[in-house]
Amino acid sequence: MIPLRLSVLTLVLSVAAGPGMACKAAKSDGRADPAAAAAPNLPSLVVRDESSGLTFSYITLDGGFQLAKKVADVPYEARDAVRVWSEISGDGIAGPWVYLADLRNKVADGSYKVEVIARTQFEGMAAERRDKSKKGGPKGPVNGAGPVATVDPPANKGGESPGNKKLKVIIYGADWCKPCHMAENYLKSKGVPFEHRDIDNPETNEEMQIKLQDAGIKSHSIPVLDVNGKLLVGFSEAELDKALAAAGG
Repeated sequence: MIPLRLSVLTLVLSVAAGPGMACKAAKSDGRADPAAAAAPNLPSLVVRDESSGLTFSYITLDGGFQLAKKVADVPYEARDAVRVWSEISGDGIAGPWVYLADLRNKVADGSYKVEVIARTQFEGMAAERRDKSKKGGPKGPVNGAGPVATVDPPANKGGESPGNKKLKVIIYGADWCKPCHMAENYLKSKGVPFEHRDIDNPETNEEMQIKLQDAGIKSHSIPVLDVNGKLLVGFSEAELDKALAAAGG
């Protein structure tokens, strides 16, 4: 199992404004705000090529997010600004402050340069890349979250048709993920009830990864939507409509 279960973890609740305002609050050049840099109280984090117990969240070419467990698994083009958190201590997982690593530059002791920045600044970097991607033309049906992957649930052995089952939709996402909120708003517009589960919670992230692993899906994009057992990775109105129709929604 990729994520590590934490025995003790204190999650710091963000006091920032709602997610809709987060990207707008970020600076366009992606540089740290001097006031923000002095405010967080996060311990120093050492990142080396051989480091373990860390999770790396890098920005894809279309402005989405991918997760990796090793420095070597982060594509070179995305290594200049990579969010990282500790699965062991829980530092950097939740809250308004995050670790940002430059995996292209090492300091004198062989570790990589790591700084603490506002979470909104990292979101702003992804937003800029999404804007550039849109200007270059659409690359698929997903709104900034990478290709949509779907998998059908196992055949119903009891003979019950999907339409007779109670519709249950779970969205595995995060406050900083714009496509996650787009999926939520779309379900609200259709009057479809759903449950939001935040993957910044390590146990929720592990639950999501287990479902993906069981379904044979090797992807770490979000949102992940569970529609009566059918998994959708990424947000696409067309794919979501198909899943809802199959589930009788």
